[in-house]
Amino acid sequence: MAIKQVLNKVRSVKNIEVIIAVIICIVIVLLFASTFVRENTESIDASFSSYVMGLEEKLQQVISAMNGVEKTEVAISFKSGTEKVYAFETIIKTSGGITTEETQIVTAQGQPVVLKELAPDILGVVVVAQGADDVAVRLRIVQAVVTLLGIDGSKVQVFS
Repeated sequence: MAIKQVLNKVRSVKNIEVIIAVIICIVIVLLFASTFVRENTESIDASFSSYVMGLEEKLQQVISAMNGVEKTEVAISFKSGTEKVYAFETIIKTSGGITTEETQIVTAQGQPVVLKELAPDILGVVVVAQGADDVAVRLRIVQAVVTLLGIDGSKVQVFS
């Protein structure tokens, strides 16, 4: 019943073409905006994904080269993605005896200046390796992962 009332009100509006044009414009703007947001997050995801894959591959190579270890698979889980630290500048303005400070991100060619990129926190590492049945081999694998990643041994699990 409420739908019929809304339709009757829309039909009674004299400039229905204007309303339809505004709705179409809003839909087009929303579609373009979602495309730009999706492209940006996809590039961030691809960068983080390549970082993870490279780290896992490096660990896999090191562990596979160890005495007594054969086929190896490594999986690393992270707390979050990489974190960027941006350059800031403080602008001090004095007007009428009142001093105000304003902090802004420094940009170069329209892009924010990144001072450094911090690696994400590692939640855990799982290693599956042939030869890990041997306790000594398992211990060496854990020690290698702890040393290479700088994490606590309790975050490393090794399986055969």
